Amino acid sequence: VLDDFAGTGALGLEALSQGAKHAEFIEQDPAAARLCQSNIDLLRETEQALVLKCDACRMAPRPTALEPRSLVFLDPPYGEHKGAVALNRLAEQGWLHERAICVLEMSKKAPEATPTGFTVVDERCYGIAKIQFLIRAP
Repeated sequence: VLDDFAGTGALGLEALSQGAKHAEFIEQDPAAARLCQSNIDLLRETEQALVLKCDACRMAPRPTALEPRSLVFLDPPYGEHKGAVALNRLAEQGWLHERAICVLEMSKKAPEATPTGFTVVDERCYGIAKIQFLIRAP
């Protein structure tokens, strides 16, 4: 699992609690990254989790020791349209499995463009949020 724009790490931690083998948490903000790490420690998930303190839109290539991720959660700041940019960068840098499922949260009022190479398979609206379920097209 990859939890991009992780914040507290809630999405990745929930995935771990439901049986995910490993999760990377990408968070640029130092305070949020510390909180995410604190939550990982509190829930004793340190063996299965790694916090990467970097910009999700400028990801470096995936280290060969890590497998490509098959499930990706993205919760970028609303209205900044960083979700599609981050997904494209993750794909370019080898972070995504060939048919990765990506869950992108955005503002209903300022929706993201569908990233190149991805297909929207479902969308749901909850309050001010719109959630898109995308699959990376091989």
